[in-house]
This record gives sequence, structure tokens and C-alpha cells, in this order.
Amino acid sequence: MNIRHKVFSNLLVILILAITVSCTNPFNPEMKKPDNSFVQYDSSSPNTVLENLENAYNRKDLNLYLSCFSDSFKFVLIATEQNIIGVDADNDGISDSWWGLEQEKEYHRNLFGTGSTNGEFPSPDNISLNLKKPPSESWQKSNEKGMEDVIIIPCYFDLRLSFNSIPDIVANGHSHYYLKKEGENWKIIRWIDDSTN
Repeated sequence: MNIRHKVFSNLLVILILAITVSCTNPFNPEMKKPDNSFVQYDSSSPNTVLENLENAYNRKDLNLYLSCFSDSFKFVLIATEQNIIGVDADNDGISDSWWGLEQEKEYHRNLFGTGSTNGEFPSPDNISLNLKKPPSESWQKSNEKGMEDVIIIPCYFDLRLSFNSIPDIVANGHSHYYLKKEGENWKIIRWIDDSTN
């Protein structure tokens, strides 16, 4: 083998190695590292928080749902449902007309994922929430002592739970959402169900 042929062979090997190293195998793509960073949802206004609430139901996204609420959140039932679905939120042995964030989290973990705790209902295959939000000029300021910085947004809601195996469940009515700015973000601190049906 002459020197010229040997140099050419070495250059060819180097070129093949360079091409092989620089190319990626499309059948063995590079694995992406999981993104464990905290997801920051836009809650820069009361309106975006209510949009997040709708999207959380429509996507069955528990993390997005919980991002809408303050740690001090309370859901307030209509008086006629206190004895039917009320829980003993303050551990005094009496069903209360409200519950806090932990109970809300448990209910929606079931709704979005596992179905009712008694096994009577599966998790819906689809959920649709539509909030009819009034223009900001119709929003109210709270006049309760200590809550002067709270915005109250009355909304008509239409909620549909769709199942493949059982008839749809439909609920509609009115709610009042009490929102307060916590740091840079708005959060729901109270959700009052004013429905009559």
C-alpha cells in the first residue's frame, strides 16, 4: 500500500467517524430530562384567574385548578344543601355551610381523576365549564370589614359532566367569586354558590 493510499484511507476513516459522531439516530432520539420546575400560571388579574378556573375544569387539570385559590379559601354552599352535602369543616359535630381548600382539593381530585369515593360515579370523560363573566364595570368591591381590597365577581355558570356509560350531569346557576391580590397574583378566597336549582 503506497503512502498516498494510506493517507487517503486514514482521511476516509476520520471523515466517516466525524459524520457518525455528528449525526443522530432518528430511531434513538436523545432523551429529554423531565422538567421538574414549578409551573407559574398567569393569575395577574381576576379575569385570568376565572379563565384558569374554566380551563382547569375543561382540561381536568388539578394543578391549574388549585392555583386559582388562596390557602384560606372557603367554598360556601347554598343553605338548602348544607344538610345534604355539607361537611363538618370546623370539627364541631355539625355539618357546615362551607369547606376549605383541603376538602376542595379532595373533591376535585376525585372529579378529575378517580370518580366518587363511594364508587357510584366514575370520573367524567369530559367536563365543560362555561362562566358568563360580566364586564369589569359590574364587578363589586367588598364592604366587609377587613375585606375592602376584595373584588366580587358574580357569574352565571353552566357545568356539564359527560360520561360514556351514564347520562350527562348538568348544573347551572349563579356564583359569586371573591378575589384578592396576594403578592403579584390574584386568588379566589371565597366561592359562594347562589344557585336556586
